Amino acid sequence: MDNRCNNLPHHFEETKPWVLIPAYEPTAAILEVVKELHESHFFQNIIVVDDGSSQATKPYLQELEQFPDVNLLTHAVNRGKGQALKTGLNYFLLNSTPETPGLVTADADGQHLSKDIIAVAKAGLEANCFTLGTRDFSSNIPLRSQFGNIFTKLIFRFFTGVKIQDTQTGLRYIPIRQVSKHIQILNDRYEYEFSVLVSEAVELNENIVQIPISTVYINGNISSNFHVIRDSISIYSVFLKFISLSFLTSCLDYIVFSICYFLTAETLLSFIMARISAVIFNFCFSRQWVFKARCELAIQILKYLSLVTIFMLITYNFTIWFSNTFNCNVLIGKFISEGSLFILSYFIQRNYIFSKINFKNN
Repeated sequence: MDNRCNNLPHHFEETKPWVLIPAYEPTAAILEVVKELHESHFFQNIIVVDDGSSQATKPYLQELEQFPDVNLLTHAVNRGKGQALKTGLNYFLLNSTPETPGLVTADADGQHLSKDIIAVAKAGLEANCFTLGTRDFSSNIPLRSQFGNIFTKLIFRFFTGVKIQDTQTGLRYIPIRQVSKHIQILNDRYEYEFSVLVSEAVELNENIVQIPISTVYINGNISSNFHVIRDSISIYSVFLKFISLSFLTSCLDYIVFSICYFLTAETLLSFIMARISAVIFNFCFSRQWVFKARCELAIQILKYLSLVTIFMLITYNFTIWFSNTFNCNVLIGKFISEGSLFILSYFIQRNYIFSKINFKNN
C-alpha cells in the first residue's frame, strides 16, 4: 500500500468527515437517510445539493433544514449529477478546515443506507484513501442496472486493468487532498462519476479501497434519473480517446511510411522514419492524455523506446515475409502485422510503461 494511505492528519481524532448528497426530484427517502445520519453524530456536516428539482419535491428538501448540521445548496435549473457533486465539493473546500479528513458522497434515492454510508466513511478514514461502497449484482437486480454495471466494469477493466466491483456506485469516500482534483473534471452529468474512476485509475497515485454494502433497489429503481441509452453513451465515450489516439497514430505512421517508400522504395528506411514520427506523437499524447502519467519521465521514455524498437523489428520482418510470400504490397503486410500487435501494445503500455496504481479490496 502507498505510504501516504496511512499518513492521516495530525488532528484527525478531533475532526469528523462530511457527507454530500446530490438530489434531483427526491422522495421522502432522503428525509429518513439524513435523519439517521444526523442522529449518528458521526459526521460534522451534511451537504445537500438541490439540482433544480420541481416544486412538487421542494417540501422534502425544505424539511431538511430543520437539522442544524444540514447545508442546503440550490441550483436554479437542473445541471446534472456531476455538476451537483462539484457544487457540493466546492462548498466543502470553502467551509471545511485543513484538518477535515474528507467527505462521503451518497445518493438521495434511498439506495444507500445510513449504516453503509458510515461504513464507507470509516473504511476511507482508516485507509485515508479513495473508497468505494460496492453492491452485489448477483441476483434480484433490475435488468437495466445489471446490464449497465456488468458491461461498464468489463470495459473499464479492459482499458484500465482495474477490477472494480461496482463502477456505478455513488457511495464514495474522498480524502480532502483529492477533492480539488475531482472538481476540475469537466463532465457534468452521470458520466462524471465514471470519469472520476478513470482519473483515479490512470492519473492519481492512490489506492482504491472497495468494501461491500447492501444492495437496495426500491420499486425496481424507478426513482433513478439515470437514462440507460443517453447516459451510457456519455459514460462509454470516455474510452474513445484510447481508440482515437491509436487511429491517429496509425494514420500518421502510414502517411509518413507511404511518402518515404514512394520517394526511396526502401522499406527499412521508410519504417524507421514513420516510426520516429509516430513514436514522438504517440508517446506525448499517451503520457499526457490517455494514461496521464506525470512522473519518472526518463524511465518511461526508456521503456517506451524499447517497446517501439522490438515491435518495429517484429513488424518489419513480418511485413517483408508476408509481402514476399504472398507477392502483395508491403502496405498490406504492414497493416496486418501492426493490427495484430495493437491489443498487445496497449496492455504493455498500460501495465508496464505508464502504470503506477495500487488497489485494495476489503
